[in-house]
Amino acid sequence: MTGNERRVSLYAANQLYVDARIGASGNLVFEGQDLSRGEYEYFVSVRPEEIPLVVAALGGTPEDDVLDLLARHGEEIVRFGEMRWLKAQGIDPGFSSFV
Repeated sequence: MTGNERRVSLYAANQLYVDARIGASGNLVFEGQDLSRGEYEYFVSVRPEEIPLVVAALGGTPEDDVLDLLARHGEEIVRFGEMRWLKAQGIDPGFSSFV
């Protein structure tokens, strides 16, 4: 993350922490850290051209900020599962993880 990237918290409970940000390449990135059994980190990414699908799924308009919308709906998305929620919107997200 560079110093000028904005990040919003989507979920922080039960040793699970999930944030969202717009990366340098314009991708929307969900970053998760699960500390419940050791440490597991994961990253789910959405290509810039698919971000309007996320905005629309959250009831937003093209003028709305995707991070603001995600912050308002973060808990429900995380509880549903970020990958599963994105796929339900017709988005094929990228995924990477490490322990």
